[in-house]
Amino acid sequence: APLSLIQGPPGTGKTTTTCHLVRRLVEKHCQDSRGCNILVAADSNVAVDQLLAGLIRLGVKALRIGFPSKVSQELRAQTLQAQAEEHPLNSKIEETREALSKVKDALYSGSLKGKGKGLAHRDISLHVRDIQKYEQEVTDDLIANAEVICATLVGCGCDALLRSNFHTVVIDEASQATEPRCLIALQKAQAQLVMVGDQQQLPPVVLCPAAEEKGLRCSLFDRLLNSPTLFNQEINMLQVQYRMHPLIREWPSSQFYDGRLQDGLPMSTFSSCVMTKPFLSKSQRKAPILLLDTSDDGSEA
Repeated sequence: APLSLIQGPPGTGKTTTTCHLVRRLVEKHCQDSRGCNILVAADSNVAVDQLLAGLIRLGVKALRIGFPSKVSQELRAQTLQAQAEEHPLNSKIEETREALSKVKDALYSGSLKGKGKGLAHRDISLHVRDIQKYEQEVTDDLIANAEVICATLVGCGCDALLRSNFHTVVIDEASQATEPRCLIALQKAQAQLVMVGDQQQLPPVVLCPAAEEKGLRCSLFDRLLNSPTLFNQEINMLQVQYRMHPLIREWPSSQFYDGRLQDGLPMSTFSSCVMTKPFLSKSQRKAPILLLDTSDDGSEA
């Protein structure tokens, strides 16, 4: 389908599911001889790094777009900058930079006069043009040979991806991103958009009251779900959770997910969570969950 929404309640493995979905898309695209033309994005660098790490574990050849300082240290070898330094054309770039530096030194030292100064300015322009050309060739080559490109939503609009569009764009944690940020990635999609999120969890963070009042806090994910003209299909919901004790799972399942959440782990898995003492000295309740009313002043809490 051109548009797919996947809802992942807490503990259902949204990121893991996304990584396996992307790997399957890679296999399908390569079989169809379309090239592995996939962009995977999320709102934060941490979320993108989690996706990148998961894809690497699955054997996917992924390239990370973004500043290396914003990327987890163990994943920096997968960044565009790190890969560019190992590219065969990098030696030409370094040679041209060295030649550029020598011309600038000669020009600014005052040793060149008349026609020599004019030639130096011409050489500087030529060297700068060559460096830009080589860098673009390296970037285009690395992007073309990667199976998946990973970037933040804002990073999808960077210069490196300016000339790139993708058959499929996958956005993780889409319900926590503002609509304008999602649109940066969305405009890169040529044929298919997959959004993964959960409208029942935290919405986008909007610090400006005026922007919130105008609707910025409503994510594109949520807007699509509430617009039958834009999205008239049934959302795909992950229903098996592997994080919570079954007794903890019951309440969010009934309150937010129509009782559809199921447990992926048996009760015996949580044997170490058996309560031997109450949560609070004044309470005699021994259970994995306790709802504490702090509506008065919360001083005891």
